[in-house]
Parts: sequence; structure tokens; C-alpha cells
Amino acid sequence: MSEYDENKLKLLAWYISEGNVHMPYETRISQLREHYREEISDLIKSFKNTLTTTERYLSLSDRNMAKWLSENAGSGAYNKKIPEYVFGLDLSGRILFQKTLMKGDGDKDRNRYTTSSRELAEGFARLCLLNGQSVYLRQENENLYRVYFGRKTRYCIKTKEHIKKLDKKIPVYDITATKNHIIFAGRNGKFNWIGQCFGPRETWRYVIPEIIEQLSKAPVLYLGNVLAQRDFTYVTDGARALVDVMECRELNGEVVNCGTGVTWSIESIAEQLSDIFYPDEPVKTYIDSSRLRPWDVDRLICDASKLREYTGWKPEIAFNAGLKKTVEWFRENGSKWDFREMK
Repeated sequence: MSEYDENKLKLLAWYISEGNVHMPYETRISQLREHYREEISDLIKSFKNTLTTTERYLSLSDRNMAKWLSENAGSGAYNKKIPEYVFGLDLSGRILFQKTLMKGDGDKDRNRYTTSSRELAEGFARLCLLNGQSVYLRQENENLYRVYFGRKTRYCIKTKEHIKKLDKKIPVYDITATKNHIIFAGRNGKFNWIGQCFGPRETWRYVIPEIIEQLSKAPVLYLGNVLAQRDFTYVTDGARALVDVMECRELNGEVVNCGTGVTWSIESIAEQLSDIFYPDEPVKTYIDSSRLRPWDVDRLICDASKLREYTGWKPEIAFNAGLKKTVEWFRENGSKWDFREMK
């Protein structure tokens, strides 16, 4: 859905943040700030509705409007929600909707939105993701939720391009992360970045695809900090961990780490991949100063003890075997990383 009525969209957002329906057909929108009261008043008048004002709220009397608002966005502070069609709007519509919501229950200085509705909090977090912003949802107490968001457009998710429902009857999805091997996943308000995974369809220029790309052309490597160490999980092991967590009731809403607990240096990875590509030929490695990052972390390792304790998960694909599978996939797909270019 790309076309929308701007005034109706704004009124819907105001209703979600500050409104309620009083039977049989009066819709009230609470607001004390004068400049926002003028905006709401103009919106109501644009629909040629009867406008009533008090010191604390503005109201309109329209049976059809009241029914439409309550059916699509809920009624009462604990039952508000963002209608599904809003997520299908184009970017300008979604941003307009988010900005209007922020005028009601938002804190612009902290990039924070507050609500008593769990469904609304999760919907606002989803809206932020679709608008290209990083997000964190926090439950302050039984009836108070806060969503903190940023402006990092590299975290943008495009629903139609990246997410495909595999089964109409159960919520199982196929997620494709183009130009990135890290996925933002969440459940019950807890969101996490999933990485460092590697394997087929990982995209260049992350370190393993980069090394494979260079070795596919010649027995020469240009690398940066070869002493840096990382904990790598093969992609099928990472996917299996996500399924295990979703099926474990004890981990409902918990943050869980997924990793092997073993680190590999870039130097060691380069040596193993060199042996795969050139088993009988030496590979020359040069340090490229332009690839050195002064802020690089020397060692990252995962503690997955919580995941093992609750689900029994453990990695099944050894690191070297995963490298061989990745190289095999790379060769079978025309020695290209970007899925748009595959044969």
C-alpha cells in the first residue's frame, strides 16, 4: 500500500497515542499543548466533523470514524495497536506516522516512545525497523513499555525483499539478508543481532568471503589485522539455534548467545582457505595498511552456556568443514557472492 490519506493517517496516529472512543460514537483525543491542539483541531475539521473542545481534550462525533478507529487501532490504553496496513505504506507514509505518534507519547530528546500497550510497543519497534532505525524495547513494569530507537539506516529491513513466509498456517519465515550476514531477530520484545555466522550466501566483503574472493583469483592475499580473533558459527548451526530457542518455553523473552566458544585468528583462517584453494602451492600474504582499523577488537568469543543448558544445542559443523562447504557453494554459484548475480 503506497497511497494514503495524509490527514487520516495523522488522525489515526494521534488516536493511537492520545485518543479513546467513548460510546456510542464520540472520539476524544487528549492534548494540553496548544500548538498540537491546533494541529488536531485542523485534522478533525478536515473531515467536516463536529468539533468539541475542553481544556484537556478535543473530540469529534462521528459513528463511522469511531468504529473505524476502535476496530483498527483498539480502544483503551492497554489495547492500542498499529493497524497492519500501516506497515505496508511507503517510507514517507511510515515516517509521517512515526513522527505523529512521537508527538503524542514520544520523547524526542531521548528518541523514546512510551506506551501501556505491549502490542503497540512491539508495533512501534517494528515500524522503527522498517524505517531504517535500530531499536530496543524495554518493559519498565507490568503496564509500561518504552521503545528506544536510533537513526542507523544500514539496519533497514525491506519486508517484501527480505522476508518470505514459508507456511500459511504457522509463523515460519525465510529471511534473506542482502549485503550483510547479520540479521536482527526478536521475540517478545527482546531483539538481538545474529552473527558472526558464515557459510553459503554470506556476502562480500566480510572477512571469509573476502579471503575466498582473493584466493579465487590468485595465490596472493592482502589482509589487515591478521591477529584478530573471532568466534564463527556455521549458518546451519545458527539457524538451528534460533529454532531451538523459539521452541523452548523457558527462554521466552530471554536474551541468548549463540556461538561455538572457540576463536580463530584471521591468519589461521587465511591458512586453512589457502590449503583448500592451493594445497600444493605457497600463498603469499601481505599486510595492507589501508585494511587496518585502530578501533578493532582483538578477540571476540561467545559464551553459549545458557543456550546449551536450556536446549542442549551445540555446533555440528566443524569450522574447517564449514569453510570447505562455503568454498564449494562459492564455486558452484559462478564464484560470485551477491545472490542477484548468481547463475
